[in-house]
Amino acid sequence: DMPEYDMVLGADNFLAEIQNEVEYEADRAKPKKILTDLQPKFFEKLGEQDKNNWIEIFKIITKAAEEKHMLAYFNDSDLEKTAVENGLGGEIKQTPRDYLQVVFANVKGSKTDFVTDSSFNLETSLGDDGGVEHALTINRIHNGGDSQYGFYNRDNSTYVKVFVPEGSVLESIVGQSITDFMPLIDYDGFKRDPDLERIEGGVSHPVGGVDASEESGKTVFGFWLIVKPKQTKSVVLKYHMPAAGAIGGGYILYWQKQSGTGGDHINFSFKLPDGTSVINKSPDLQLLGNNLVLNSDLA
Repeated sequence: DMPEYDMVLGADNFLAEIQNEVEYEADRAKPKKILTDLQPKFFEKLGEQDKNNWIEIFKIITKAAEEKHMLAYFNDSDLEKTAVENGLGGEIKQTPRDYLQVVFANVKGSKTDFVTDSSFNLETSLGDDGGVEHALTINRIHNGGDSQYGFYNRDNSTYVKVFVPEGSVLESIVGQSITDFMPLIDYDGFKRDPDLERIEGGVSHPVGGVDASEESGKTVFGFWLIVKPKQTKSVVLKYHMPAAGAIGGGYILYWQKQSGTGGDHINFSFKLPDGTSVINKSPDLQLLGNNLVLNSDLA
């Protein structure tokens, strides 16, 4: 019960009511004061729980950590190592084989990620040069537009970054948004961050509306995707992974979820090369014609 805010918070209304207070009701000098006021009451409630409830609470915390909704960061290198080894870090995985992570950064899109669903389709086949060909489809569905909360009814403006193996080449892209966004202020005279400066210094533009760069040991394709309320939009990227390390003992793909996102649906298919057959596969994989197919999610 938060009587000073004239509200009662529960699982069914927590996020929307907190966001409504922060966006529209709060003192602009301290818009998130409600969280400061909530914290002692929340921990008091936790302290009142009996042993059986604590078992369920620990299950929730463990699940949140496993699904990357809860991360830990430490300046102490030993603590950092412990966090990473136990899956509490948000680092981009370094793998010798194929890799994919799609990252959404909500910029100018208010709180609409909460009402926007994502799904992915990845079609993979071996190239003539021993590399790997990919066709990645990114789907976004904006379910807002008729909410009582205005921040769910705005355009979902997202800068998308697709992390792929280093040296991968973008062959084509269809469906990205072409924008004319400009910086809000003149940044001359500001202190420059060396990591961002290094990344931005190597940005190229292989096709219109796409930024290609190197980051965290990966090649990154960045672009805007703006989805209006009640609209569905898709972007299709075709890219080529170089032959180095592509196969050699079997094809391996590490598909990493973006921390904090839900169990977005994925559909993966691998086209078998001519003259080959499957000798062993996971029960999750289906053999449809000459394609191995996986329907799953990123939870």
